[in-house]
Amino acid sequence: MGQAFSHALHVAVHDLRVERSGRCVLSAVSFELGGGQALWLRGPNGAGKSTILRVLAGFLPYQGGRIDLTVDEPHDCARDAIHFLGYQDALKSTLSLRENLSFWATLLSRSDEEGTCEERVSMALRTVGLHHLAMLLAGYLSAGQKKRMALARLLVTQRPIWLMDEPSLTLDQEAHDLLVGMMSAHRARGGMIIFASHTPLGLADVHHYDLRSGVKNHDD
Repeated sequence: MGQAFSHALHVAVHDLRVERSGRCVLSAVSFELGGGQALWLRGPNGAGKSTILRVLAGFLPYQGGRIDLTVDEPHDCARDAIHFLGYQDALKSTLSLRENLSFWATLLSRSDEEGTCEERVSMALRTVGLHHLAMLLAGYLSAGQKKRMALARLLVTQRPIWLMDEPSLTLDQEAHDLLVGMMSAHRARGGMIIFASHTPLGLADVHHYDLRSGVKNHDD
């Protein structure tokens, strides 16, 4: 799971505008990000943080502006480059943890993945501290364990762009430290992260975009 990503990784958002039911909910959103960088989307509830992430993931349409994505080659499909981590746990309660992760590993895998599906699942479970529960049905997990499973999904594939909506929600300190370590390692391999959060995660060298003012700044 230490695969390095292409130096060509680049995302540029130009004057993005999003409407819902004929009402403008986002306008004039612009930012650029390259491999190894992280962008923190900031703003109060309803400012549009989740909307931006869902538009970038291809879950929502946008009515104005442009989104340019380059991964290895300009024509690569965004679906194959992006991993979205949202509020929903996306777990089948009647399947074991191993079965759930095997499903996602198979569904999201790319042709250049390292290791077999089984190897990636085992390593992901061990990394998030759930290997001893591999055969437990997911329906029995606590909220914190479900969030750890969401983090494990990030590890069973090698997608270069992580879109994360409140990734630290429900995590205890140990799991929070695990999250920050995973994000730092992903960036060190050349991966990109765009995340929405009400609070800082403790990542170093993070850009931030304030939805209230539309200003992109840089935190050292």
